[in-house]
Amino acid sequence: MNDIINAESTVQEIRTPENIAVEINTIKKQTQKVMLSASIEIGRRLVEAKSLVPHGSWRDWLEQNVDYSERTAQNLIKLYDQYSDKGMDALFDNNLDVFSDLSYTQAVALLSLPTIDERKEFLEAHDVGSMSTRELQEAIKAQKAAEDEAASLKEELHAEKEKSRKIQNEATLQNGNLRETERKLQEKIEEAEQLQRDLEEATVPAFDPVKENEMQRLREENEKLKKAAGEDADMRHFQGQLAVMQEAFNRILALMAAMEEEDKREKYRRAARKLLTRLEDLI
Repeated sequence: MNDIINAESTVQEIRTPENIAVEINTIKKQTQKVMLSASIEIGRRLVEAKSLVPHGSWRDWLEQNVDYSERTAQNLIKLYDQYSDKGMDALFDNNLDVFSDLSYTQAVALLSLPTIDERKEFLEAHDVGSMSTRELQEAIKAQKAAEDEAASLKEELHAEKEKSRKIQNEATLQNGNLRETERKLQEKIEEAEQLQRDLEEATVPAFDPVKENEMQRLREENEKLKKAAGEDADMRHFQGQLAVMQEAFNRILALMAAMEEEDKREKYRRAARKLLTRLEDLI
């Protein structure tokens, strides 16, 4: 009787699909957490093993001992390096609660974002729980492309600003040179105007006929002196040439007198007469 009473008084839990779903999702979350924590711990031990394995034997050691490819081992090591900088529980601290729902493959995909802060911002801005790993990778790729484009546009804007600054500096310099040129030109114009004024204000000396006659007389005497000097030079040149000719003629006469053959002397006499005839014609 007591057993019946106890059985009837026991509150039986009612099982519903919703309760079952909660249990499944809880188990999934716990499994993901365990899987990710285990992956980080494996990465820790791979780092340790890599430091002990002889150089050049790492790939063979992985295949023979843990059946990992080099790429898988590298992903596990990255998980350890990137997500356990505060210790084993850092990934699931309250401040980093957004990471607690990550699967192993999602955590690996997030490694393409450089810092843990960038990963946290991405997780807070996206519903990662409803994404497949491929969708997560595409979303990260799109975000990085947008960031790269923004950085590129920022660089272009900076370059345009720098270009504009240089143009402004050049324009300022050219304006300065132009102003200096204008200043110098204005100075020359003022100098020319001043010279013109000085010429207009200069006193013209009165005409003096006495001084003018004296100047004319001096000019005439100067011309006569020049002419006389020229005539004296011609006379001296003529006298010099005449002396040379006379000396040559005397030599011809002496040469003819010394000749014994009459025919030869006569030939030279005829030549001398022709020379004298030409001289007489000129005189």
